[in-house]
Parts: sequence; C-alpha cells; structure tokens
Amino acid sequence: MGRSLDVTILYGYDLGGPEDGWKFNKAGKYETAWPSWVKLNDEGYPDDSEDEGFAHQADEYLLREMAGFTEEWDDSSDSGYFTRKKAAEQAVGLDRLVFDSRGASYDYDQWAFGVKLGSGYDILEIDRAWFDPATLHSYDSILKRAIALMQLEFDPAEQPGPRVLALVSFF
Repeated sequence: MGRSLDVTILYGYDLGGPEDGWKFNKAGKYETAWPSWVKLNDEGYPDDSEDEGFAHQADEYLLREMAGFTEEWDDSSDSGYFTRKKAAEQAVGLDRLVFDSRGASYDYDQWAFGVKLGSGYDILEIDRAWFDPATLHSYDSILKRAIALMQLEFDPAEQPGPRVLALVSFF
C-alpha cells in the first residue's frame, strides 16, 4: 500500500498547531493565549471539527470584522447566500486568503494562513511571477491587517513577516 502526497504553496504565516504548539500569542512552549474571538472547548482549545475549528472561526471573524458580513448559512438559507459571501470576501481581498494545514497525517494538523499560490499538481504550473517579491509583497498589507484583526502576535525573531511556505501532507 502506498502513501499519497499533497502539497500546497502559500505566501503567509506559519501558525503552528496543537501537536507541536501554536506559534502565536505564546504563553509558554505549548501554551497559547487565545484571542477573545476564539470559541474554546471544555479543555481550553478550539474545537477541532471542520465546521467549528480555529480556521472556520477565523474565517467568520475576518468576514465580520473586515467586510461586515454577519450572515450564517443553514439549511433554510436562500440561494444567494454564497454569492453575497463571495462578494464580501472579494470586497476586502479575503477571497485570496486561506487557512491550510499540513502534517504527517490529517490527524496531526499544523496550520498556515496566507495567499494560496497553488496546490497538488497545480504547483508544477505556478507562474514564476508569483515568486516575484513585488507580486508577493502586494499582499503584505491585507495579510498584516488580517493578522492584526485576529489578534495574532508572533515573535519577530521567529517570524518577522509573511514568507513562502510549502505545506506537505502524507496520507
């Protein structure tokens, strides 16, 4: 039986994760001082489910704070919900920003936040212009604004700003 490999290239921030420790708001080697908007479970960590986890909560928070989008989807939502959500994302540049994870398996996620440049077989076709510093740095202001709004603070010696990250997962 073989293993499959998945790769995503991002320009952004390495957030760390629950296994090796989060890399923001350090309160100790493995402890994080969670921002006020993060909903925590009974054990003091964000729920790790896909629809309530840290990345989902952060997406909703950024949409609310940057675009004023407060709608929540449910089974009774009208068909225009996703169109309105996409318009809100595009209005503030959030449509280019993603959370993505990497790790030895999907059970041990490590997270990153940034501009998705490509993934899977697409990375073979990434235009070299994506790696031009001027192109990458054009995203700096929205990345920094989003990071500041999310109240994520990094040690500048460890992570002075956004950078190109390769997220690799084996499964």
